[in-house]
Amino acid sequence: MSDLVFYDRTGEPKLYLNHDKELYGYDGTFHGIIFKGIMYDFEGNWVGELSEGYLYNHDGHAEYFSKGAKNGPKLPKSVGFNDDRDWPEEHGQVDIKLVTERIFKRKVWSAKAVL
Repeated sequence: MSDLVFYDRTGEPKLYLNHDKELYGYDGTFHGIIFKGIMYDFEGNWVGELSEGYLYNHDGHAEYFSKGAKNGPKLPKSVGFNDDRDWPEEHGQVDIKLVTERIFKRKVWSAKAVL
């Protein structure tokens, strides 16, 4: 499976999602992990959502899109999510321990590869 590439509003490739559902910038920066369509940071905090080829930030704005984005490549200015929603509960309870363990295992594997 090849990586899913995300582009910014100018059409430049900025991020990629690998087969382990980890999101990285082309500069090698870890941006998060996708679990059940929700993006979490390294500490397991909810930071965004992947839906219909768009990667939304926590404010509900589509920041990046993939080639398969619905109605892409144009990005909406704002998706208009209700900021009062409690995102983690609305999307169901996510096992943060599982997400954190997956991130930790990848970090340990990366560290061993460097050694």
